[in-house]
Amino acid sequence: AEYTVEVTNAGGSVVSAPATLAVEPAAPSESRLLNISSRGFIGTGESIMIPGFVISSEGPKTLLVRAAGPALAALGVEGALPDPILKIFREGENDPILVNDDWGENGDGEAIAAAAGQLGAFTFPEDSADAALVVTLAPGAYTVQASDAGGATGVGLVEVYLLE
Repeated sequence: AEYTVEVTNAGGSVVSAPATLAVEPAAPSESRLLNISSRGFIGTGESIMIPGFVISSEGPKTLLVRAAGPALAALGVEGALPDPILKIFREGENDPILVNDDWGENGDGEAIAAAAGQLGAFTFPEDSADAALVVTLAPGAYTVQASDAGGATGVGLVEVYLLE
């Protein structure tokens, strides 16, 4: 389409010559988000932490999802959540598709530790009450609910890493 511009001031008006405006689509990008994290106070009831993320339509993705509390205390964070539990929900569903409490006790401890090392994530102590999962999820929107397994409150960190 062709457009003109009219400029007006106390001395009069002038109109530009017609010009064509073309909007081109953005060039394809190889950029992608590799990690997102959120640290904050985790309460109870409606005050739990609920970050969300979306997996693009390009296909399933394998993720490392973590909820840290005791590991934060080991790093000097005061008031850390004592026993995080994480639940992953797919948008529109009321029941979690995955739940983890105490990352090293679910049988995937070695895979979780290896993934954290590969990604450069800080280490969870072997017997800590932090929560973590390595999971492959289909395209769609998801939320992670982080709370305390015993109903306590405190500072927590939820992380989602792309693992490929």
